[in-house]
Amino acid sequence: MERVKTYRPDWEQPELNGVGLYADALIKNFPALPVEDEGRLGDLKFRESFVRRVYMMHFWQQMIAEGLSEKSLTEFHGHHKYMFINENKNESRALDLLVAQCDKNLVKT
Repeated sequence: MERVKTYRPDWEQPELNGVGLYADALIKNFPALPVEDEGRLGDLKFRESFVRRVYMMHFWQQMIAEGLSEKSLTEFHGHHKYMFINENKNESRALDLLVAQCDKNLVKT
């Protein structure tokens, strides 16, 4: 996914700064899809984070298929809140505000 060898015509040594073609297309077409570099999956911390993101995506898709509601969104957010904070504190705060205002846009159940 990252650190793919790139070659320049004026340089004999490849640089490890590229992105694989398939990974690049996948990430651009499915930006919410959890992806991780294969080499990093050997590290327990990164592997655990990746598996959590995969499960979170599965739960999100289930919730959408069953019908989004204020209750389901609030429960989902509460269940995954700390993972959101670990990923990005600023975006997590913005998400907190959106969830708090969801009753204006969703039907209560």
